[in-house]
Amino acid sequence: MTASHAPRFNFVDGARVDVRGAWRTLSRTPAFSLVAILTLALGIGATTAVFSVVNAVLLRPLPYKDSVRLVRILEQVPATDGSAAPSETPGRDLVVVLSYASWQRYFAGARGSSLSA
Repeated sequence: MTASHAPRFNFVDGARVDVRGAWRTLSRTPAFSLVAILTLALGIGATTAVFSVVNAVLLRPLPYKDSVRLVRILEQVPATDGSAAPSETPGRDLVVVLSYASWQRYFAGARGSSLSA
């Protein structure tokens, strides 16, 4: 046989035969079929949920102009009990409003310059 006369594999016919065989096998064992379908549904649902979270948190850019320039500035306020180590009180590392105002004046001159090394 020459290459031009070789029988071609028809994808649709092959898929039809595979689906018919799978249907016959699954119809013989309904309990296994139910478990297999539920497992697939659970796996697809879990994968979709995880991807949705990853997409929203990690992959999608932040909805701000020049979001790559956003920074977080923290100030460590000394503990009120005189200890050297900061306490575990929630909110201790938040910037105090007065400090923010002074930082704003300090960094006002740096707006036009690049802060990266």
